[in-house]
Amino acid sequence: MPFDSDRTALIIGATRGLGFALADTAVEFHDIRSIGLGRSVSADIVMQSPASYMIRCDISKPETWNEALASITVYGPGFVVWNAGIFDPEKRPFVGQPDDLIDAMIDTHLRGPMKFLRRVHRLQMTDERPYHLIVVASTSWYRLRENESLYCGLKGFKHAFALNFHGELTRDLPGSKVLLVNPGGMKTDFLGQTGQDVSKMMDPFAVAEIVWREALAQTQSFGEINIIREPDGTPRLERGTMTPETPA
Repeated sequence: MPFDSDRTALIIGATRGLGFALADTAVEFHDIRSIGLGRSVSADIVMQSPASYMIRCDISKPETWNEALASITVYGPGFVVWNAGIFDPEKRPFVGQPDDLIDAMIDTHLRGPMKFLRRVHRLQMTDERPYHLIVVASTSWYRLRENESLYCGLKGFKHAFALNFHGELTRDLPGSKVLLVNPGGMKTDFLGQTGQDVSKMMDPFAVAEIVWREALAQTQSFGEINIIREPDGTPRLERGTMTPETPA
């Protein structure tokens, strides 16, 4: 069966955590074929379904993008999910973070995805193919976090970018949409590597199901959702932009 572009998702950062859950849930429950991008792609995590596959691609290194960009030319994805990110496993204060970690965080969260998304957008414009951009930010963009200044700032950038790029995307490719997603903490090695107790964090597959449900039901060209972690780890959905916390 040939690919249906409208039911194809390109997922940036899909080899673990929420990204992997988004890829898997898309195929298993929503008949959306997924193309997952990640730098740690291996035989152990290749999707079992023939309706999805993984491409080794380090979003921070343009020299690794060729296969990923070729897949866009062929399939013209109806969904583009921007999910990639890294975290300081030692949760050091900003002044104690080494230069190479700062560079890696900026390259993975911001510089690489910006350049890659620009390429995706140009390719979609060439063939006049609108797409649904799903930007995975975080509740951290509006919450005060100890020793997470850089991480929260990068998530704040994604929030501001999504709000503003929406106008350009829908102008260039009418029919396109943006869904801005702000999830709370999840049971992934992303947080587990810090030594933090993740036993009462949210299940990334439950979060992924909420994201796809909201995306597929979206009728307006822009939407924003917050997936809040309840004390027992149950996800709770709230729509709209939250008010940022301020220091006491």
